[in-house]
Amino acid sequence: MSMATDYKADTIKVRIPDATRGAEIGVHRGKNSADLLAAMPGLRMLLVDPWPHTEHMLATIEAVSPYASRVLIAPTTSSLARNLVADEEMDFVYIDGNHSQGAIQQDIKLWWPTIKPGGWLCGHDYWNPEDPAYKKTQGVCVEVDAFCERTGLPLERDRFAGWFVRKPEDWICEPS
Repeated sequence: MSMATDYKADTIKVRIPDATRGAEIGVHRGKNSADLLAAMPGLRMLLVDPWPHTEHMLATIEAVSPYASRVLIAPTTSSLARNLVADEEMDFVYIDGNHSQGAIQQDIKLWWPTIKPGGWLCGHDYWNPEDPAYKKTQGVCVEVDAFCERTGLPLERDRFAGWFVRKPEDWICEPS
């Protein structure tokens, strides 16, 4: 496993050490999910990815196989998978799928209601504008910033382009 993959799981575990329900939107090969499941024995996860490449889905199945009883794999789009989750059911949702501005906007709108008060909406690829990766993932930064501005919630970042927004315990309304 790469240092970045280990670190992604660690930054989630530090924020939500007792998480019991989580989702990853955009799983790729399942390394981040497998790291989370290994580090958090009480965690059950929904893994969402349309997997245009069968070998990536098979790699995911292999990566999470030791934790099969705690995993639901949804080989579909984020918008269809949202129907599998009730509002305020998740301790966290980690978004690392389609990085286009429209897709990120949709994922934030769809998955924010699933976060429990005190839980986290988070993801990857929030790069600084001077980083070469920024050009391909600029939509992530634009939409995460817009969400934080609309809600008045603070944005936390890590050194591996991770982003985190915590739903307050007293959250009573959804942003429009």
